[in-house]
Amino acid sequence: MSVPAAGARPTIDQSEAAPADPENGAFVAIAVVIAVLTFVLYWSAIGNGFVAYDDNEYVTANAHVKAGLSWSNVTWAFTTTDVYNWHPLTWLSYMADVELFGLGASGFHFTNVFLHAINAALLFWLLLRATGWWGPSLVVGVLFAVHPLNVQSVAWISERKNVLSTLFWLLAMLSYVDWTRRARPIAYAGVVAGLTLSLLSKPMAVTLPFVLLLFDYWPLGRWHVGIRRLAAEKLPLFVLVAVFCVVTYRVQAAGGAVAAEASIPIGIRLGNAVWSYLAYLGKALRPAGLAAFYPYAQPPLPLWRIAIALVAIAGATAAAFAVRDRARPVLVGWLWYLGTLVPVIGIVQVGGQAMADRYAYVPLIGIFIACAWGAALLVRQGLLPKAVALAAASVLVVTLSLRTVRQIAVWRTTETLFLHTIRAEPNSWVGHYNLGVAANRARRYEEAITRFNETIRLAPNFADAYNGLGSALAALKKDDEAIGNYQRALTLNPRLAAAHNNLGIALAARGEVEAGLEHLRQALALEPDFNDARLNVSMCLRRLRRFDESLAEANRVMEAMPRSPIVRYQRALTLVDMGDLDGARADLKTLEATAPATAAQLRAVLDSRAGGR
Repeated sequence: MSVPAAGARPTIDQSEAAPADPENGAFVAIAVVIAVLTFVLYWSAIGNGFVAYDDNEYVTANAHVKAGLSWSNVTWAFTTTDVYNWHPLTWLSYMADVELFGLGASGFHFTNVFLHAINAALLFWLLLRATGWWGPSLVVGVLFAVHPLNVQSVAWISERKNVLSTLFWLLAMLSYVDWTRRARPIAYAGVVAGLTLSLLSKPMAVTLPFVLLLFDYWPLGRWHVGIRRLAAEKLPLFVLVAVFCVVTYRVQAAGGAVAAEASIPIGIRLGNAVWSYLAYLGKALRPAGLAAFYPYAQPPLPLWRIAIALVAIAGATAAAFAVRDRARPVLVGWLWYLGTLVPVIGIVQVGGQAMADRYAYVPLIGIFIACAWGAALLVRQGLLPKAVALAAASVLVVTLSLRTVRQIAVWRTTETLFLHTIRAEPNSWVGHYNLGVAANRARRYEEAITRFNETIRLAPNFADAYNGLGSALAALKKDDEAIGNYQRALTLNPRLAAAHNNLGIALAARGEVEAGLEHLRQALALEPDFNDARLNVSMCLRRLRRFDESLAEANRVMEAMPRSPIVRYQRALTLVDMGDLDGARADLKTLEATAPATAAQLRAVLDSRAGGR
């Protein structure tokens, strides 16, 4: 595909610009300072841990990520549709973290913070190069850096895709500005590469070609060449976006992430979309009560609230168009906000949330542009004293920074995150569910049962809650109730591998080994890398005296988890039953060096077998 010509070299729209030389060393220093101060602001996030909210799927329970970079794992990253998305570059970034920092949470947090800091500096640099206005560019970069609504994207390890995708988004826009000025093919190739890498990190970047059209209007001043020509020169970008849209929808639909019409009717989704446009603005202006998950309103939003939101959005749009001759940045910023939210506004519903802070990461840039340039134009026209504008901006930045530091602390652990979430959103079934998961892991089973029951009350069709409830009941030896809840979970979601695994264990424990083995096999069919399920298959096969098969499964798990004491112990038990005591003693020797308590259990088994002979 040939590179389109840029046409006549455009210039900054001087009717609205106060040019500054982007090559000035002082502006480079400002970009560096923005990055450093952003990193310092988010420094406390590096001390946070993993949270039981997708971090297990992305990192802590993901065998491919934990194994680091290898050719096989690179291949997996480009072929997997785990977590209902195709974002290979995000997977590779996690693997790179493992290579650089190991498996601790701090390394993953460091990368997220680093990327956000670079994004803030790049945003300032992009706007400076495109407009020549260093003051508003600085304000936008700093607001983006410190706004609490962006904390979810940075402090949540699982949202690496957002900060990584935005990095390439901004680099693509910088290449575009260069291409429109110099018409170099290498610059256009940079745009295509940036968009591709952004999409490979997160498919939300599908709106980037439309944002470039907005940039053609302001600040690049290129609309005089005609909208058809501007659209035609971006044809390669639109084709790329179309391909990714199809791939993403198919992946999410196949994984069950796209909500069915019956679960969330289109009328409710449309009403929520209109309201969300206003709600995101509200959280931008007053970032209080931020939560990890916002459920759909129950009962649904009343029509009068939707009507108010619709009138407000329509009024703001009309006002932005009305001032376009005097304040083009206001119109461009507002349309940036409206347009970049479209993929995640919920008309095509992915997941169960009504809205999410992370979805505002790129869209809020448009609001910051509208506000910063709007204020700058008022100052320039003498309608706003410069001292007042500077004082207001300073107070705003300090206030937002303090809120951001508090919000970062919310993400310290699973419990701090979701206790805060249910304080902000008492009906957040995701909050109650994850507190149940945390209680289960801490062996506070009665508390877990309470949390899971509350989740089921709020979301009676959420299969994972029944599975969690079953596991808590099983820990309390209430096996029949546990099995009933596992079966209910599988009725709601037959593809829930964890429920198949748990049901398989429960059935085998009460003597129904063949039935249990069938469910364990189904768990593996759904998730071939589910090592716990594979180890349970090995144990069941051993009970059925199918020792060769049991050993083969145990060896496969051992390849994936070579340092696991429980895997080595279970394999040794199979070797004992096969009469291979030398092989079992070799495992004992390894366990004595790595897990003395487990080694003592195995030694007792070996001594018993030797004594029996």
